[in-house]
Amino acid sequence: MQPTDLKTRAIKAGYIYCLFFQQVILYALQMIIICIQLITMLFFKTSTLKQKRFYRPLRLKHVVQLKRLVIKTPLLNDMSAIHTATLLFATLLSSVAAAGNTINIELNKVEQRNKNCRTYLVADNNTRLAIDILRLDLVLFDSNEIIIRNMALNIAPLASAKKSVKAFDLKNTACNNIGSMLVNSVLECKSKNNTAVDCLALLRLSSKTSISLIK
Repeated sequence: MQPTDLKTRAIKAGYIYCLFFQQVILYALQMIIICIQLITMLFFKTSTLKQKRFYRPLRLKHVVQLKRLVIKTPLLNDMSAIHTATLLFATLLSSVAAAGNTINIELNKVEQRNKNCRTYLVADNNTRLAIDILRLDLVLFDSNEIIIRNMALNIAPLASAKKSVKAFDLKNTACNNIGSMLVNSVLECKSKNNTAVDCLALLRLSSKTSISLIK
C-alpha cells in the first residue's frame, strides 16, 4: 500500500470521527434542552410560562435544522455550527432565568363583607430582592369597562423567594359589580436597602376569580 493511500485513508477516518463526535454533541445538546424545558414546566407556574416576552422555548425543529446544517456543511465550517448551537443554548438558559425573575400577583378570592368587597391577593416574589414598598395605582372597571374608581394600594413587604397573602377592602363596593382590575402604574417600588426597582416590568398578573387582573 502506497504512503499516499495511507495518508488519504487517515484523513478520511479523521473526518468521519469529527462528524461522529459532532453528532454526539448535538444529540447531547438536544437532550439537555428537553430536560431543561421539562424542569421549567414543572417548577414554574403556567401563567409565567405563557408570558412570551420572558419565555421563548427553543423548539426541537430548530435543533433538527441545526443538525442538518452541520451535516451539509464542510469540515472547515462545522465549528461555526457548533458555536451557533452553543449560543442558542446560552440564549435558552437566559430565557429560563428571566422567566423566574418575576413578582407574581394572583387575585385569589373576593367576598362581600357588608358594603365592602374583601379582596385577597397572593404575591409570590421570585426575585432576589426583598421589596419594602410596592404601591400600585389600581383602577376598577365594571363589566362594561366603565371605571368605577381608582385607589393606591401597597402590597409590600414582600420577602425574597417567598409567597404571601395580602387582604384589603374595597369600601362601598359590591364585588359582583367589578369586571376587572387594572394595575395602571407602579407608584413606588423600593427594595429593603431603599433602592428603586422597576417592579412594573417584573409583575406577572393572574386571577382565579371572575374578575380579571391586568396591567
